[in-house]
Amino acid sequence: MKMKKLFVFFLGGCIVFFLGLSSCKKDEKLNFFTLEEDIQFGQQVDSQIQASPDEYPILDPVKYKAVYDYMNEIKNKLLATGKIKYKDQFVWKITLIDTTILNAFATPGGYLYFYTGLIKFCDTEAELAGVIGHEMAHADKRHSTVNMTKTYSYAVLFQILLGQNNETLAQIATNLVSLKFSRDQEYEADKNAVDYTAAAGYKGNELKNFLLKLDSLQEKGFNPEFLSTHPSDAKRAGAIEEEWNAVKTGEGKLSIVGDLTAIKQLLP
Repeated sequence: MKMKKLFVFFLGGCIVFFLGLSSCKKDEKLNFFTLEEDIQFGQQVDSQIQASPDEYPILDPVKYKAVYDYMNEIKNKLLATGKIKYKDQFVWKITLIDTTILNAFATPGGYLYFYTGLIKFCDTEAELAGVIGHEMAHADKRHSTVNMTKTYSYAVLFQILLGQNNETLAQIATNLVSLKFSRDQEYEADKNAVDYTAAAGYKGNELKNFLLKLDSLQEKGFNPEFLSTHPSDAKRAGAIEEEWNAVKTGEGKLSIVGDLTAIKQLLP
């Protein structure tokens, strides 16, 4: 029998032990970061994004206050369900990026980014709520820092947290936007998005319609960015429908906060 190697890391003043078995399924949950360091790292990445207007043209939150209010109200409806573990610990900040790209992403600590092209692509508020819930689930399940733990050495990550490696921080900020989640992580985020939206009173399977529309684009030769970073497969839509049937208490609503069509007309 092979001897298991024991590694010891010092993280945020705490000792973290883990068994070095790269093939072990438990590695899917291995995370060097504490919750506080998730937030700190997310804040550093957010600063990098906010300081890069050519790459990330941020939609003015003052000029487009109505759009931000609408997105934040949906977010708050999902937070109020009590199903989000780090509801009170993470920042849950929404930033809108003004491009036609069909994508969204979340960075550690609850920093959420949505492209205006994706908002316009959604047909119903429930569909948009499903996408918002999906990204919130990625943050709440800490998928990004789990994946970063696999990709970067602890020494590099710790340097970044201490503000000593800004060059790598900039690289990681870019990589987080294009970070490809595992199939299991996508299924977990979908499942939780359905749970959040259903509990908030939405028609919780509308996320399925969003994904089917993206699949249709792909079949026509387009490559939506959302599918590049959020890999899909033939079983995904069925899994969403199955979870919706398991948790729904009624038919659910397509709109709760306001008029998505009117909001889309406010976008540049």
